Amino acid sequence: MFAGKTTHLMRCVERERARGRTVFVIKSELDVERFGEDARDALIAHDGKRVRFDASDDGGRVRAVRTLDAAGLGADAAACDAADVVAVDEAQFMGDLAPFARRCAEELGQTVYVCGLDGDYRRERFGGVLDLIPLCDTVTRLRGTCAECGDESLFSRRVEASEDVVRVGGRDKYAPVCRACYVAASTRERGSASAR
Repeated sequence: MFAGKTTHLMRCVERERARGRTVFVIKSELDVERFGEDARDALIAHDGKRVRFDASDDGGRVRAVRTLDAAGLGADAAACDAADVVAVDEAQFMGDLAPFARRCAEELGQTVYVCGLDGDYRRERFGGVLDLIPLCDTVTRLRGTCAECGDESLFSRRVEASEDVVRVGGRDKYAPVCRACYVAASTRERGSASAR
């Protein structure tokens, strides 16, 4: 988290729109839960940057979904199929990610951008993002800044007590950390848990 994934996706979307290509953006409904109803028609990054689409925008649209199948896309499935470009934000929350991306790229000839986390706060596989690697033309792994020491961050660490894999939130719930700080925090947490 906090590596600039959504901001990077915004740049890709804006570049494609500037080229006159239609873009269909798919994002998680959890963004609406986090950012409110305003998030339904916009990509919104942690730092507040946003790319907005309105209903009359010929350059594309945004759809908040839980799954990438026809049921999830609903009435927007045809618009998604007709777009030149499909961009998926928060892909770790999307079911059917690899089959969807393969269909868009190989059957429909669309350019596909996907951003999301490949691991959760426990450093375990998160969603289907890793299933895309063999299908990708290009993979860009972004890194943030460790909240504890300032080095490059590789992982997300939960900063609140909860065992839930998914907790909607930002810096109030997660911190970007490097390997050394992740291991040190995990060791401290195990030590305090065994002392109880």
